[in-house]
Amino acid sequence: MFHWIVAGPNGELDWMFPNVTPEQMAVIGQLTSSVDTMILGRNTYLEQEAAFSNEASDLASAMNNLNKILFSKNLNKVEWQNSRLATDDPTNEINKLKQQDGKNIHVSGGSSLAKSFLELGLIDEPSFVYTSCNIRSRKNDFFRFC
Repeated sequence: MFHWIVAGPNGELDWMFPNVTPEQMAVIGQLTSSVDTMILGRNTYLEQEAAFSNEASDLASAMNNLNKILFSKNLNKVEWQNSRLATDDPTNEINKLKQQDGKNIHVSGGSSLAKSFLELGLIDEPSFVYTSCNIRSRKNDFFRFC
C-alpha cells in the first residue's frame, strides 16, 4: 500500500506536530508501524532529518529506522540513517519497490511530490491526517488537482 502526507507550503511540518492531539499521534504511530519505506522530496527530507536524526522519542526512533528514499534534483548526497537517493525515474523506482517483499510504502510531505505521484498513478491509497491549525498559504496546484 502507498500513502502520503502533504506538508506546508514550503515543505515544512512545523504546522503539524505542535498541534497534534494524542488521538492523531496514535494514528501517525499506526501509520508509521505499517510502513518500512518512506519516500521524501528534498524539503521534507531536510526538515525531517533535522527533526528526527538526533531525537530519542519513539516516533524519532521509528522514523530513523525506516528506509528512506529521496527524490531530489538538487541534493547529491544523503546522510540520515537508512536513506538513499532515488536512482531511477519515479515510475520505475516505485514499481521496483512495490515488487519487493515488505510493508507499505509511505510518501511524506511535499504537495509537489504527492501531485506528481498521483498524476503518474503511483499512489494506491491516499491518507490524510487533519490537525487543528491555520495555514495562511498553501500549494493551490495540489488542491486544484484533488
